[in-house]
Amino acid sequence: MARSRFNPIPKPKREPKDKWATPDNNFSKFIRVRDCLYFSGNTNAGRCCTCGKPLMIYDADCGHFITRDVHSLRFCETNAHMQCKLCNWHRKGEQAKHQDYIEKVHGPEVLRVLQNERNLWEANVRRFDQGHINLQVISKYYLQKRKDLESGKIEVHELYEKYKYL
Repeated sequence: MARSRFNPIPKPKREPKDKWATPDNNFSKFIRVRDCLYFSGNTNAGRCCTCGKPLMIYDADCGHFITRDVHSLRFCETNAHMQCKLCNWHRKGEQAKHQDYIEKVHGPEVLRVLQNERNLWEANVRRFDQGHINLQVISKYYLQKRKDLESGKIEVHELYEKYKYL
């Protein structure tokens, strides 16, 4: 532990600033590329899932229907969609509209699964503890998945079809 000349009490070493930052960043980029391809067929422009506003990818956020605090749904592809910053931050994710979007695109069963998982989490039946996941693996997975989408190895419509039957 290092001592400061102004403070003789040594400071404890800190953990990495944010262990979630890289996996969140890669997941967010994947979701935004996926939704751009879904709406416009290219990787640069898409639409907000809640207000429908046209967006460039760099102006968009990855909005989660159920917050990232529920770790089991943090990297769930059916829980996250491209949103404008206004809807995601200032309008608190437009939960009702986001719910309607999930039900329309993925189906009512997927929406029920997401809500059940949130209820389990809130009841402290945590099936997915942050200590048991390898964030580096998740980060690499979504980085590769985004590259595959951009190169055309994965078709975006195949992803959306897969989600309907979860």
